Amino acid sequence: MYPSAPPPFFCEVREAFHLVTRLLLHKIYHMQEYIANTASFLFHLLSSLNTDIQGVKGYVSCARGVIAKQGWYRIAKAGGYGYNSCVISIKRGYFAPGPEYQKIQFVSVYNIHSFKSLIAVSNVHMFIKIRAIWDEATNTEYIELYQDRDSRTNAFLCSIEDALCAYGSGNWKAIPPELTQENIDNMKLLAELDLPANNPI
Repeated sequence: MYPSAPPPFFCEVREAFHLVTRLLLHKIYHMQEYIANTASFLFHLLSSLNTDIQGVKGYVSCARGVIAKQGWYRIAKAGGYGYNSCVISIKRGYFAPGPEYQKIQFVSVYNIHSFKSLIAVSNVHMFIKIRAIWDEATNTEYIELYQDRDSRTNAFLCSIEDALCAYGSGNWKAIPPELTQENIDNMKLLAELDLPANNPI
């Protein structure tokens, strides 16, 4: 004997199940496509913002180097002065002595120039002063940092945030630390600050 055909109700349930399955698979396919497109959009948006902040527009400028001798070090420069406030972040890794971190606000508005310590943490405090000077002969402003003793060779990183100025020529650029002279007879001192070892920690 041949098996009898399934009852009509069973066929209707099976067709309904197949229809629901096809609809769910169609929906899942389009959801996956939507999620993939959204993820791609967000990735490109974040990449664009990251590039704008860190690269193309120069919002942040960074430079690495080494530091070992007592004295003043040039760590950043800009063309012109009076309209290029910024935030300076200084990190010292260490071989000896222990590390140090300083973050300082520099305000420069026409003939008003000043530094303000935002935060400082020192295992060993060697960066004790910061100053801004103006070299009229080269139309260049410098930020300089003072190390108060000779040390073993230490890794050094300077980051200048909010490095853009109202005029493109005055943007801040971090430079590898360059030992320079203490005497600034031929230049103008714009501002100077004694840096704390720990603030507010």
